[in-house]
Amino acid sequence: MLPRQTPTSDLPPIPPAFEQTLLALLQTTPKLTEHQLMLHLVEQGFEQFRPSLDPLVLFQTHFMLFHLLYRLQDHWLQHGKGHLHIHTLDLHLAPMPDSTRFSPGLVKNDPLRAYYLDFDEYRNTQEDDVIDLLTDFWQRLAAGPVPTTASEKDIEQAKLTLDWPQDAELSERSIQQQYRRLSQKHHPDKGGDAEAFHAITHARAVLLQQIG
Repeated sequence: MLPRQTPTSDLPPIPPAFEQTLLALLQTTPKLTEHQLMLHLVEQGFEQFRPSLDPLVLFQTHFMLFHLLYRLQDHWLQHGKGHLHIHTLDLHLAPMPDSTRFSPGLVKNDPLRAYYLDFDEYRNTQEDDVIDLLTDFWQRLAAGPVPTTASEKDIEQAKLTLDWPQDAELSERSIQQQYRRLSQKHHPDKGGDAEAFHAITHARAVLLQQIG
């Protein structure tokens, strides 16, 4: 189990079983996406990483995973296990450079790294904040980046994909509700079709961008 925090520290501990499971996987798998890693961890009994359709729960799961990954990045560098490359679509363990020992200079000044290592971001983020964060998260995980300016054709296609009622007004709340309704049907973890799920995720991002 992965407790949220310990009585003696502001940071959650890294259980040895989690570290060993993750290290063994990365040593035998060239590349993983975040979603693939979550599913593997669930298979190994770490139910805390099961992908959720609830925005706040999904954010908390995503943040906790990346928080632990960045802490292990430092730990593994220090102990010569390799350099953990961290990206939503590309998680892999690269070899240590020849004759290189850990030093602060090995870890670049990365704003994302600083964000995930600040556990107050986890504690303080509320559901309204998560909706905005998830737009980028799901774009990268499922459908890829959305064009900066969507065409009228793109918008109409997005409405068709989300089964948008004719002449219904677009609002963040209505888009999220329609997306969640269809997610229950198409989410791969619910037995749905992955391509259909990616399509509705992309459509949701397109429509949210138009009202942003």
